[in-house]
Amino acid sequence: MSGNYSESINEMKNKIIIMGEKDEYLTEVSNSDLINLYGQLQKIEKVDKANKADANKIAAELLEDLGKVFQESSIECIGIPSLKAGDEIILNEIFLGLQGYFYVDKDAHSYTDGFHKMNLTLKYTDEVLEKEVASQ
Repeated sequence: MSGNYSESINEMKNKIIIMGEKDEYLTEVSNSDLINLYGQLQKIEKVDKANKADANKIAAELLEDLGKVFQESSIECIGIPSLKAGDEIILNEIFLGLQGYFYVDKDAHSYTDGFHKMNLTLKYTDEVLEKEVASQ
């Protein structure tokens, strides 16, 4: 198994502005700690048929989703045929130091001489994964 880890603020947004369908200002939220650390990284979101309460909720949710440093890992390991992009996994890989909840962002599977290998790009998430467990 091999892999690497990186952090990026390329997708980070620390200020969210919500505009209405006629380009009217509805609301904004920001994270001053992140702005002080990284500078202002804003997103303007246009919403249709939203009132002030809806706009506040949308802004808060977007800030929660985008107001963070994004963590990504790439690993090469023994293949699991059913694992694909969009799947959620839990890792506790001591050798590479990957522990936590991840989404599979990209997958590539290869078969050589009967051996299945996969390359995965994983995005860390702090959300608790919810899967239905089949009763036995």
